[in-house]
Amino acid sequence: MILDMSKPISLSHFIRNDETQLRLFDMGRRVSKIRLSDFEKFEQAELSYPYPYQQTAWVGLVFWRIKNKDQHNIWFIRMPLDERGFINVASRDEFLDMLLARIGEQITLKSQGESELTHALKDNPYVFKPTEENMAIFHAKAKQILGLPASGFLADMISYLSGDNFEQWQHLGIQGFADVAVRQDNAEVNKLLSRAIEKLPEQPFCALCNALENETCGPELTDSIVKIMRHLMSHGENNQDTVNRLTSSIRSLANTSSVGLKKQMITEVLQSPFANNLSVLVMTTAKCWEALDDNELLTLYLEKLATNASGAKLFNALVADQMFLPGKREQILQIFRSPGRSETLTAAVGDFFKQVSNSK
Repeated sequence: MILDMSKPISLSHFIRNDETQLRLFDMGRRVSKIRLSDFEKFEQAELSYPYPYQQTAWVGLVFWRIKNKDQHNIWFIRMPLDERGFINVASRDEFLDMLLARIGEQITLKSQGESELTHALKDNPYVFKPTEENMAIFHAKAKQILGLPASGFLADMISYLSGDNFEQWQHLGIQGFADVAVRQDNAEVNKLLSRAIEKLPEQPFCALCNALENETCGPELTDSIVKIMRHLMSHGENNQDTVNRLTSSIRSLANTSSVGLKKQMITEVLQSPFANNLSVLVMTTAKCWEALDDNELLTLYLEKLATNASGAKLFNALVADQMFLPGKREQILQIFRSPGRSETLTAAVGDFFKQVSNSK
């Protein structure tokens, strides 16, 4: 694969040329596509990273020769961010220097094979290994982009969902859940998932929902998930099984096309007794942060967070995480300054700023 071996100004500049295609995905909050134009601006410190997680950009790349998709490479790279969510320029330059130095040891300008490019990242401190779930989703998406067949687990998954013996799920692989999730926009697959999802035992239900968080679920599947959530909140006991299903349901709505319905369901969850559960609060902000762009819903969330059982520690951590997202800081500060906030939220805000001050 021919790459630009001159001194690159960015990773995308290094990879892209007339013979090479590149696709990028965020691997931190969920596996979601990053527009190449946005990533190029991010690399040049002209744009903050759209999906920061733990003050880091977690990026998956797949790139290939246009004339031969079999010659493709997959890299997973993490880049530290500054306090504004922009790339740490010194780290960017260090990564590129290390990359060029390693490639220079292994290959010539004329020939670059997959093994050499993989070796180029060996022992690189900016390389990471995704979680098993995210890796499965990434591979499912990458295979679709490259026009490659799905894993053998997909057939097992389709067979399982098409039947009625849902207790026999132990043979299913995580890759199968990922493969079926990325195909949920297919009418037949969507219909199959919408019919079966409410009948699944806890473990396959949670595995499927976790895979669906990365997809733009259509109305039919979203309606099935909403039905499950409302049943859990009205009839389910506040035990671990119910909470697991509810938090997984929240994850599955993370990227739904029914934005208004997602906000409505987050509101109903936060108004229910389950709002006191720590995993519900964590999952809401970690996976459905876009829904909290609504000021009224964000205020409700912060009020519930202020009363959480873990106290200031969880409140401070989740607020700090939200503030790092693009555009969220001012929105949260506006709510913090609101004269209508409760005494509990006022106290939590005071503790938050005290911690910020002490950490400086």
